[in-house]
Amino acid sequence: MGLDVWFREDIANALLAAEEASATTVAAVGNNEVIDPETIRAFRQGFRAALATVALAFGLEPKNDN
Repeated sequence: MGLDVWFREDIANALLAAEEASATTVAAVGNNEVIDPETIRAFRQGFRAALATVALAFGLEPKNDN
């Protein structure tokens, strides 16, 4: 069994990539009249909360740019 080593910068980059994927998804559906703006806002808020939770689990300070 190998030893997994995670560098803080690699974890931060993975979290940034996930955030970008979320933002791209929202941009793609943002002008969709079927999905109301409040639902999109709630999705983004929940997604960012999940990323912050993962960041904290790895000892990283999550970004807070509301």
